[in-house]
Amino acid sequence: MRIEDCPIIGQRDRVGKVRVAQALRILEKFATAQYNFRWAGVGDVADFRIRSLHCQIPGSDSRKIQNGVWKMRVGAHVSTAGGPATAFDRAVDIGAEAVQIFASSPRAWRFRKPSDEQVAEFRSRSVSTGVGLAFIHGSYLVNVGGSPDILEKSIECLVENMNAATALGVPGVIFHGGSHKGKGFDGVLDQAAGALKEVLDRTSEETWLIIENSAGMGAHIGASFAELGRLVAAIDNDRVKICLDTQHSFAAGYDLANAEGVATAMAEFDREIGLERL
Repeated sequence: MRIEDCPIIGQRDRVGKVRVAQALRILEKFATAQYNFRWAGVGDVADFRIRSLHCQIPGSDSRKIQNGVWKMRVGAHVSTAGGPATAFDRAVDIGAEAVQIFASSPRAWRFRKPSDEQVAEFRSRSVSTGVGLAFIHGSYLVNVGGSPDILEKSIECLVENMNAATALGVPGVIFHGGSHKGKGFDGVLDQAAGALKEVLDRTSEETWLIIENSAGMGAHIGASFAELGRLVAAIDNDRVKICLDTQHSFAAGYDLANAEGVATAMAEFDREIGLERL
């Protein structure tokens, strides 16, 4: 895996530069072969550009990832207070190259669809600010392993979020699978896969459905790459992707504290799921 020419622009104050440095330390854990960078300060604006960052993943086929080249952006989850388009202004303020947003309240079933005016402004600001890339995070209430009532609400909630993503022009919706409530993963696999197939059938072919790995606490679905791989295989749709939360991975037992641990974890991810899904 090689990441090259990825700009990270620091905020116009010390805090922004610290965030850039933190991003550097995170990315550096992936470097096992070569690491070169350029730091150029112009006044109080920092321009940090990664020239090359290599991570050798044992047993992986680099051709699965656009001939071995990944383009990585560093971003953050930001507020949409004042309207969805304000996310891009906040991204510029902190030097983010990508954003994650909630399209509606993450703690309520009722979904507030963005207006035509909000959609137009969001699309315009994504271009004018130069940030461009955004993702929606779905409701925390979604549980594809829940009771029939919760399952129905979860499907409708995901469909609403997916439709909003299509309207806003963002690639997809990230969500947590929920809990199997003591039934075990095998006990809810067919139910979860069936629900997510329905979501895909009812939404645009252009929009991804992105499952986020869980931290593995209690009865959470999808903490291990093996579970995620089985769920992805059961859904059997190229629009299904995986959002890899590194904190959740660490909590679930994956050692991401050093380059060797990262390489081992990513080799397992490739084997169980496939890096093309990441």
